[in-house]
Amino acid sequence: MVSISKPEAHFFRRHAKHLLVISLLAGLVIGSVLSIADMEGAFLDPQGQLNNALKMECDSGILANRNVPITDDGEYNWMFIKDQVVNITVHLIQTNHTLNLYFQSFATNSVIQDAMLNADTPLATWNLRIQTSGHWRLEMVNGDQVGHQYFVSVFVEAYPIQHPLGLIDCLNPGDLFKNV
Repeated sequence: MVSISKPEAHFFRRHAKHLLVISLLAGLVIGSVLSIADMEGAFLDPQGQLNNALKMECDSGILANRNVPITDDGEYNWMFIKDQVVNITVHLIQTNHTLNLYFQSFATNSVIQDAMLNADTPLATWNLRIQTSGHWRLEMVNGDQVGHQYFVSVFVEAYPIQHPLGLIDCLNPGDLFKNV
């Protein structure tokens, strides 16, 4: 004769403290991750064009296609792969202002391209090949009176490049161990 044992009575009651602790820890971790994502602005941009600190892939495609208000300065930060081609077009909409424009590598802290946009040269168009993988920054600095806002049209497109390791291909150890 086969005997089937009954489950132990009050299993959940006996382990309620452990289940409660595990549930609270899981809730705290999920809440912390969502809070950090909210602080980084991951939920603020329905067009997906602002900096997104929570990503698992190198940047490619149309990264910016908008009018940007410049009061003091503004910047975009991206992660690119070596030999990736990036096209950047910045147009000063109101030409009675001055805008200083810089494209630089975070790892080497070197400026690859720079320009000053004003009434004489209201447009900068750059076609760049990325020299080292890692973080790159497009910085736009108000060359006029600080606090006076004007708009700049920014279009940035990074062409995809074949890479097997996802985000790992974009990382540069120099980004992590930079002395500022």
